[in-house]
Amino acid sequence: MSQTFTLFINLLAYSDSIPTNNPSLNTFNWSRRLSDIPTDKSGSKQHVVSVNQIESVLSLQRTLTTGASWTVSNTTGVTARWTWSGVNPVLRTERIGSALTTSSTISVVRQGNSKVVRLTFSDAPGVNVVSGDTLYLGSNSGVNALNEGMFSIVAASGLWIEVLGPDMVNESGVVVVDPTDIYAFSAGPVRVGDSLLVSNVAFNFGNREESQITAVTSRWLEVQNSNVVPEGPITADIVVYDQLYKLTYLESDQPVNVYINGSSQSMQIEPIQEGQGGLVGFLLWRGPVYSVSIENIGYEPANITSFFAT
Repeated sequence: MSQTFTLFINLLAYSDSIPTNNPSLNTFNWSRRLSDIPTDKSGSKQHVVSVNQIESVLSLQRTLTTGASWTVSNTTGVTARWTWSGVNPVLRTERIGSALTTSSTISVVRQGNSKVVRLTFSDAPGVNVVSGDTLYLGSNSGVNALNEGMFSIVAASGLWIEVLGPDMVNESGVVVVDPTDIYAFSAGPVRVGDSLLVSNVAFNFGNREESQITAVTSRWLEVQNSNVVPEGPITADIVVYDQLYKLTYLESDQPVNVYINGSSQSMQIEPIQEGQGGLVGFLLWRGPVYSVSIENIGYEPANITSFFAT
């Protein structure tokens, strides 16, 4: 559920130890109020980082196998498709062992008046297909256009699969056109609603941006982006992450190195006086963040306070 928050920043500097409100001793007076900042998620945490240790205080990145090649295509003018080849990045886990051929047939029959539809195959569509998996029927599968898409599997046994398909239509003995355009897959690390961040310079400049993932299978993902430049295959790693944070605040009572988004280049936070809770060092940053690691380069455990908001 979308929320809002208000950010107050007040910086006052006096040239005496106890502020007297004497204008001549007020060397700096600046404030900023940002009201009604939209956010879907925010929160603060306390961390303790041991001496000479590096610890992750934030990690939203999905774990993908590296080394895949990617081909970018503009499928509808509203969404763009990123299809992998070569090394499987494991977007989802595909159910293997399909026996479907171009001589195989499919029948689609609604079960009474329910939303459940049974698809009966003349040859096994795969092994280890279970309830909770997803069935993909592509545009080259041979089925009616109303029966194309991705469907949640509620039951499976041998030559038949039952799915939730409220808009599917009955058809019998449909000949499979392209057996590779019919497959099932289980849940995986990448989810609809995640974000794809492309910064690798191997890709066209127009494709280097942040986009929301609208669909994902074991073979490709699609994002909301009508302006991509078709290209590929390009062997370069991409980053997929859970909801991105855009506002970060960190403070530490010990000197620490801060590594943002896996960068090897650090930003250093230096306290005003080490070990004194009221004289901390701090960092306030507005920008995309999906991972933060902190390295304690001081002589005592570092007490870290963090705040993140989307």
